[in-house]
Amino acid sequence: MTDRVLILTFTFIAAVAVGIPCQTAAYAQGASHHAPAAKGRPQAPGHAHSGGSALQPAIDAYLNRLRPKLYANWLLPDGNNNVEITATLDEKGNTEQTQVTSNPKNGTAEQAAADAFSKAQPLESLPSGIDKAKLVLGFISKADPHGDSSSNITTRFEQVQVEKKAPAASGSSDH
Repeated sequence: MTDRVLILTFTFIAAVAVGIPCQTAAYAQGASHHAPAAKGRPQAPGHAHSGGSALQPAIDAYLNRLRPKLYANWLLPDGNNNVEITATLDEKGNTEQTQVTSNPKNGTAEQAAADAFSKAQPLESLPSGIDKAKLVLGFISKADPHGDSSSNITTRFEQVQVEKKAPAASGSSDH
């Protein structure tokens, strides 16, 4: 074994031993990073599951294709950051409204997350049967200037009911 492989192996084993999340190839390619919930336990926070919806597999696939695009464009800012982007999407995947917040407030972290979201666009059309949705993205990171970092992007997808317009009256009441 070369020194480099040995160091990387040791680093991975040490990280797992102390509970630090590690990014695997499957995770980097957009596979779901949350273990299925055991019976009676809630799903991991931020992962979209609406309990038996026929649309859920299509929603999960949509989010799994989006997540790698976000990671590819997200430059981690220094510090302990938690940024949330809430966007309303139309059926074609166009962004109608976007709100960016962070806690604690950090303009640099907000800008980094907003840039990642912007560069991931244009978004795909929403899954068939969904006219409008609220997409909530959580950009959670911890990074220091020495190169130590961890990151996670959580996703939540909520279908928004669209009011159907009533047909116009077909006649005139003028006599």
